[in-house]
Amino acid sequence: MASTVGDDEGFEDAPAEVPAKPTRKPTRMTPFLIAERAGIVSADGERLSPDDVAQRVVQLARLRLDRQNIADMDGLECCDAATHIYLQHNDISRIDGLQYLKALCFISLDHNRIEQVEGLRDLPALSYLGLAHNRIGRVAHEQLPPSLRFLNLYANPCSLSATYRSEIVAALPALIELDHIEVERGVGSDNDDDGTVRGGSRNVRPAAPADESVEGVARSIASMHVDPRAEQQYVEQHIQQLRAGVADVQASLGGLRAKKASILARADERRRAMRDLKHIAL
Repeated sequence: MASTVGDDEGFEDAPAEVPAKPTRKPTRMTPFLIAERAGIVSADGERLSPDDVAQRVVQLARLRLDRQNIADMDGLECCDAATHIYLQHNDISRIDGLQYLKALCFISLDHNRIEQVEGLRDLPALSYLGLAHNRIGRVAHEQLPPSLRFLNLYANPCSLSATYRSEIVAALPALIELDHIEVERGVGSDNDDDGTVRGGSRNVRPAAPADESVEGVARSIASMHVDPRAEQQYVEQHIQQLRAGVADVQASLGGLRAKKASILARADERRRAMRDLKHIAL
């Protein structure tokens, strides 16, 4: 019996097995979910008829549906008044359901499972498109609306292509920023952005105005004007991403603490069991 005890002692400090995390069932994008996230109804159920909920949902301008484990975009068709949609950190694999949202100017689809750009061409007001951290291998430029001013495709396989940046800049004449890097266009050509990054930042090649009079300089400065609303949208998006990052870190720390406590508890149980076995052996 003593030899058996000695064999078991070698496993005293082995980490406890952590059970696999169960797969969450995808969340359906129902009018009630949209209304709940917008604060129209409460989770415990303010008593509104389905017609009342639907009527309020179709009037919403901002839809905040991030981190809901949503797998598809079916259900957005009725939200034709939406101007801003937040769908980052979900499980979406395809862009669809946006063709009727003609007022949409901002959509964030960062951190999903999207593999191709589609369903966006007929959105005349779209100014900001966030698709960072997806699985896009090739950008179909014809699917991007020419109104885009801010585009984020960071951390997608397509961004590894040598011609990725120059092709997108050439296809989008209104683009101001790509992957958080300012687009530089030269004078005398439709596109002078070669996509190179030197010294950790964009290689800026400012061009002198053709007319160096006061009026000429003023016209040049005016032509560089950026829409304040687009800038505000850009700032709001970054604030959302920072808050999301803090929440993710806090959740991860909580999970690690729970695992550590579980491992320590199991180690204590093993030590107690070994002491009992030694006592019986003696």
